[in-house]
Amino acid sequence: MALPHESVEDDESVSDGIVWLEGDEARAYFDQTARELLGMSGEEFLRRLGSGEWDEMIDDGEHSDHLYLAMMRRSLVG
Repeated sequence: MALPHESVEDDESVSDGIVWLEGDEARAYFDQTARELLGMSGEEFLRRLGSGEWDEMIDDGEHSDHLYLAMMRRSLVG
């Protein structure tokens, strides 16, 4: 998972102004983002997404946060 980074430091995880997160750090960021955007844990979001709860509405403008998290989750498994 990649995040924009304002100040580039001498850190191996920073490349061209982007911070690369992996493993537990990426999962923690995903969980924090789900809590901030939707008020639920990342695990709950993934469970509900997998159940098909938002299949008919996830790509409309009102559910852009859901779509953002759905796209973000791809980097957790890939």
